Amino acid sequence: MAATAESVVTGYHFGDFEIDLTRGCLLRAGQELSLRYQSFQVLCYFAEHPETLLTKDELVSAIWTETAVTDNALVQCIADIRRDLGDDPHNPRYIKTVAKVGYRLIAPVTIVRAATHWTETAGAASTQETEQPRIPGPGVRPRGNSRLQANAESNAETTPLISHRAGTAADGLLRGRKRTLPAWLTSAAMVAIPLLFLFGDEPLNQDPPRAQPSASGPPTLVVFPLANATGNPDMNWLREGLSDLIVTDLENRGKWNVLSRTKMHSLMGDTSPAASLPLGAALAIAGSVHATDFVEGTISSSGPQVIFSVDIRDGRDGRLVASDNASLTDPREIVSEAAWLSTGIARRLGFSGDEPPQLANVMTGNVDAYRYYSLGMEKAEQWQDPQAIDLFKKAIHIDPRFAMAYARIGYVYTVRDFQPGTGRPYLEEALRLSSSLPTLNRLYIDAWFAISRSDYDAASGVLQQITLQYPEETEATCELARLLRSQERVKEAASMVQSAIAQHPDDQELYNSLGLMLMSLDRYPEAISAYRQYVALTPEDPNAHDSLGMAYQQAGQYQAALGEYNQALALDPEFEPAIVHLGDTFYQMCRYQDALHEYRRYIDVTASSNAKALGYGDIATTYLAVNKFPEAEAAAAAEIRYNRYAVWNAVEIALARHRNLRAAALEPTLFEHLPDPERGAPRDLRTEFYYRATIELQNGDAQGALGDFKSALEHLPPSSSIDSHEDCLANAYLALGMNAEAVVEYERILKLNPNYPLAWFHLAQAYQKLHRQQEAAAAFQHFLQANPTADQDSPPVLKAREGLGFETASR
Repeated sequence: MAATAESVVTGYHFGDFEIDLTRGCLLRAGQELSLRYQSFQVLCYFAEHPETLLTKDELVSAIWTETAVTDNALVQCIADIRRDLGDDPHNPRYIKTVAKVGYRLIAPVTIVRAATHWTETAGAASTQETEQPRIPGPGVRPRGNSRLQANAESNAETTPLISHRAGTAADGLLRGRKRTLPAWLTSAAMVAIPLLFLFGDEPLNQDPPRAQPSASGPPTLVVFPLANATGNPDMNWLREGLSDLIVTDLENRGKWNVLSRTKMHSLMGDTSPAASLPLGAALAIAGSVHATDFVEGTISSSGPQVIFSVDIRDGRDGRLVASDNASLTDPREIVSEAAWLSTGIARRLGFSGDEPPQLANVMTGNVDAYRYYSLGMEKAEQWQDPQAIDLFKKAIHIDPRFAMAYARIGYVYTVRDFQPGTGRPYLEEALRLSSSLPTLNRLYIDAWFAISRSDYDAASGVLQQITLQYPEETEATCELARLLRSQERVKEAASMVQSAIAQHPDDQELYNSLGLMLMSLDRYPEAISAYRQYVALTPEDPNAHDSLGMAYQQAGQYQAALGEYNQALALDPEFEPAIVHLGDTFYQMCRYQDALHEYRRYIDVTASSNAKALGYGDIATTYLAVNKFPEAEAAAAAEIRYNRYAVWNAVEIALARHRNLRAAALEPTLFEHLPDPERGAPRDLRTEFYYRATIELQNGDAQGALGDFKSALEHLPPSSSIDSHEDCLANAYLALGMNAEAVVEYERILKLNPNYPLAWFHLAQAYQKLHRQQEAAAAFQHFLQANPTADQDSPPVLKAREGLGFETASR
C-alpha cells in the first residue's frame, strides 16, 4: 500500500548558521565552512539536543561508537566548532562549557524539514491497480534537487531502475517478519535500513541497450558511496558498506571493470560520510577513470523508515539514465537485497546472462558480520590497524566463512604491520574460502599470501598481473612499487608510479608512493612536492601530513617536519606513525628528553607487541646516546620481552660495555631473525651489513668492518627509522683515526642533507684530530646554531662547547 508524505529533518538553523544534513556541511550566509567530519558530527549532536547539558562521556560515546579515544579528540572538535562559529569560550554565544562535566548548546535551534515521499510494500502483491507499489517514473522524483528532477523530466530514457520481480519471492521478503531488530538499530533513525527496491512492470528478459564491452576490454563502472542524510552517524557504515556489496556483486559478473572500495577512497579523499557528492565532482571522478557510467545514492529517514534513493548516470555527461526510491523494514535482508539491486543495475546497463554466485556466499549473509567488516575497512583506511583487526575478527566470529574478513586481517598483519607470520594463517583460510570471490579479490589475496611467505617475486608477479588486467586499480600499483623498492629497483618503481599519475592525476595514494620513491633516490625537493600534492588532495588525512613530515625530516628541514607531525596528531591524537616519527626527529635534533617522551607515548598508544618493542628499542638507543647505560639496558630488556627476536640494542649495549660473551650469545638470534623494518617487504640489507660491521669494529676487525660499512651504503636505508646509518662509514673512519677519509665522507653526507644528525659535530672532531682548529671551530659553531633547542646537557652539546672554548683559548 502507498504511504503518505512525511516530513524529514534536513537541517538546523541557529544564529547565523545552518547545518545542512543533505549536503553534510555547515553554512554561514550560504557559504560552506570547512569543518572536519568528526567536528561536524559533534555539532549535529548539539543541534539535536539544544539547551541540554551533554557530558563528555555521552558525546564520546555518541560520536566515537567503535573507537576508544582520549578527551583530546573531543576537545579538538569543540575547538574546531568554536573556531568556525567565531565563539569565545569565555563569553559564549553558542557552546557553553560546564566545568568538569561537559558542554551545552545555548543558542535557540530551528529544525528544517522537507516533505519526503516513500513507498511501502507490506502485504501480498496484487494485480489491482490500486494495490500496486507506486513507481516513480520519468519526472516523478520524490527526492533530489530540482536540477536532477529537471534532468529526469527532459530525459526520455529515464525509467524505474529495477523491473518488477514476478511471483511471490519479493512479497515473501517482507511478509510476516516479526524479528527483533539488532541493538545497533534501535534508535528512531536506525529502525530500518534501505535496500528493497520497488519494481515496475517491465519484464526481466527485456534488456535495454547500454554500453557493451569493447574490444579493448570491459567498460568501467563507478559506484560512489551513498551519502548519509539521516543525521545519525551510526548509519555511516552503510555509506560504503552497501556500495561495497554492490561493487562485489557487479565485479563477480565479469562484465565491467568496477572500481574497488579502496580505489574509490583514494579518489574521493576526505569526503564527509554525510555529504552528497556534487554532480560536477562525481562526473570529474568518473571522467578521470574513463567510466562509462556511475551510480550514486542517498540514505535518508522518514519516521521509522529509512529511504534509499539511487541514480545511474552517464559517465560522459552526467545524464540521468535511471533512478528510483525504496525502503526496507527488515535489516536482515541487506545482503540478499543488495544482490537484487546489482541485478537491476546490470540489467539497466544492458548486461544480462548467467547469474553470479549468491552474494551471501561471496561475502556474508549476516548483516551484523558485514557491519563489522565495513567498519573495519573504515578503520583500515584511516590507518587505525588495531581497531580494524578487532572489527574484522568480530565479523568472522559471527560468520566463520567470511573470506574477505580473513583476507583483510591477513593483509593488515602482513602488509601494513611487521607480522607476516601472524597474518599467514588468516590468508590461508581466505584462500580456502575464496572460490566464489571475484577474480580481483582472489588475485589480491594471492599477492598478500606470497608476501606472508616472503616470496616477493611471486607477489610482484601477481601485482603486475593486476595492474595489467585492472589498469584503474592503483592500490596494486602502489604495493608493487613498494616491493620493487625493497628489491632496490627504485628508478623502475618511480617511473611506474609517475606513469600511473599521468593517467590518474587525482589519486592521492599514488603521490604517497611517488614521494617514497623520490626520497629513496635522494631527490628531496621533488619528494616534498609529491607529498604536498598528497596533502592537497586529502588535507584531513593524518597520514598525508605524516608522509610530508618524513620528507622534510630526511631533507634536514626539522622544524617543518615537526609542524607536519603535529598537524597529523591534531587530526588524530593517537596516530601512531606520527608519534614515533616525532620522536625520531627530536632524537636527530639532540632533543633527547623530548624523544623519550614521544617514544613512551607511542608505547602507551599502540596495541601491537612488535610496535611496543620498537618503542622500547628507540628508548634504549636514546639512553645509549647520552651514556645512560642502566636505563638503556632496562629498555633493551623490555624490548626483548615484547619481541624475543629484537636483540640488536642488547647486543650494542653489551659491546659498548665490553661484555663480548653476552654479545656473542645474542648474535645467532640477531642474524637468524632480523626484524623487517619495512612493512610487507624484505628486510633491508643496509641494516644487516650495519649490524655485522658494528660487531666487527668492536671486535677489532677494522678491514672487515670498513668493507661491510661500505656494503651497507650500497643499499637503501629503511624508509623510516631512528637512524638511516648514512654516516656509518664516516663514523668508522673517525673511530679508526682515518680522519682525512672521515672528512671527505662527512662532506659527502652534508651535500645530501645539510643538517644530517651530528654530521657537523663529527666533522668538527675530525678537523680537530687533523689540527685544523679553525675549521673545527666553524663546524662546532654550525652544529650549535643548527640545533638551538638541543638538550644543553647532552654529550654532543657539551663537547661542542668545549671545542669552541679550546679554540678560543688557543688564540
